[in-house]
Amino acid sequence: MLFKKYIFAVSILTFLISGCSNSPSIIVKSGSGEQTVTANAGKNFSIQLEAQLSTGYSWKLFAAPSSLITVKEIVKTEEKDKTINEDKVGGIEIQEFIFKSMEKGELTLTFKYGEHWKKNPQYVKTSVVKVRIE
Repeated sequence: MLFKKYIFAVSILTFLISGCSNSPSIIVKSGSGEQTVTANAGKNFSIQLEAQLSTGYSWKLFAAPSSLITVKEIVKTEEKDKTINEDKVGGIEIQEFIFKSMEKGELTLTFKYGEHWKKNPQYVKTSVVKVRIE
């Protein structure tokens, strides 16, 4: 009886761990310009864009279809900058946008880089990512 409970507990734990580890399947590291990627329907994919957030500039998603779900947005600090100086102003960060689309098809994501906090921001870069969902 104890062995059956053990097997059941291990099965549930395995199921939970595999369900929670839905890591992004595609990572696009882009500055400006246009790129094309392929992702699977129902799976997360990630777009990473280099930014200098301490200067007031950041990336913002401007155009995306309603079928796309934004899972989360996170900021990562470049490891090479961390080894030089923890508080380096103007260092490079990575803005990571994680998405999921349940529908197959093609979509276009447009990101703009600028000072979004200003009343009339000017954008200095645009990054367009075309995504084919299979």
